[in-house]
Amino acid sequence: MHAFIEFFLTSLSIRPLAIFLRQLSLDLHGVDLSLNGKVLVSVQRKFLFSSLLIGIFPLVLFILSGYIRQDILKTQSIVHYWNWATLVLLIGIAFSSFGAWVLSREIQHPIRTITEAMVHVRNGDFDIDTADIYSDEFSKVVAGFNHMVNGLKARENMNNLLIQSYFTTLAAALDARDPYTAGHSERVARYAMDIGRLSDLSERELDMLKKTALLHDIGKIGVRDTVLLKEGKLTEEEFEIIKLHPALGEKILRQIEPAEAMKDILPGVRSHHERYDGRGYPDGLAGEDIPLTGRIIAIADSFDAMTSDRPYRKGMTAEKALQILEEGQGTQWDPGLTRIFMECVNKTKKEPSIQR
Repeated sequence: MHAFIEFFLTSLSIRPLAIFLRQLSLDLHGVDLSLNGKVLVSVQRKFLFSSLLIGIFPLVLFILSGYIRQDILKTQSIVHYWNWATLVLLIGIAFSSFGAWVLSREIQHPIRTITEAMVHVRNGDFDIDTADIYSDEFSKVVAGFNHMVNGLKARENMNNLLIQSYFTTLAAALDARDPYTAGHSERVARYAMDIGRLSDLSERELDMLKKTALLHDIGKIGVRDTVLLKEGKLTEEEFEIIKLHPALGEKILRQIEPAEAMKDILPGVRSHHERYDGRGYPDGLAGEDIPLTGRIIAIADSFDAMTSDRPYRKGMTAEKALQILEEGQGTQWDPGLTRIFMECVNKTKKEPSIQR
């Protein structure tokens, strides 16, 4: 009984130590202390000896009680004997129940650990790592699970790289229609990301913001060249055609499958020409009714448009563009986000990407 309890107590207490030593080895030497599926004590052997002990121990106690009491049967009634025997049996049953509980916990622990890790994987978290601290067949299960997760993580990283390349290529193809706007989408994405980071957006929100900024002008694909590439002031009719591109961009992106992939991008694409005072297009939204990505891209888009060369005019300096942004706070652009961007540009205006 002592050996049985000692084995499982040791097994329980050694796990946090094994986890600590494994992490220490990774931090100091980059080596993962793992059995990699090697079995030291099999589940079959563990169950065999535990079950034998649980089953035999009450019988041994009963035989012992009978042996001890057989010499007093002549002097005491049979009732006294069965009282003693019952007590011994109750002790045996209690130990058997405890042993079964300990044994079940030994099996539940690795199953529960893997189940909890699977929840993380199902939610898209491939950074989860299950500690291989078992000496039985569960070591193989854990090693296989970790190998599977590492494979999924590698595939996820590859898919993300391909998606980023897809967005960048699509933006470059759009900008290539007009040599004077070459690189416009990437610059807008860079400015938008600066605003997003300083606004404490999460990594996921920043990723969506970048994708939205890269494709914010995708609707211009549907605008004929005579209007889009016109060198000079647009007529009222031509300007109405240009104003269709946010809604047209949303319509184009809705055709991409699966629809979930573009769901978070659509609001920013549609709303990047809305004004804070409600006089923008296509929906005339005002204030914080305009999606956050739309408000951010509106500032980045305007700044790049003002500082870029056109066939009919020279791009203005960053200082002049910042002055216009300052004057338009609260009317054309979100005042809080505009101040954030102005501070960012003022800190980095000596960089080649911003200094004109």
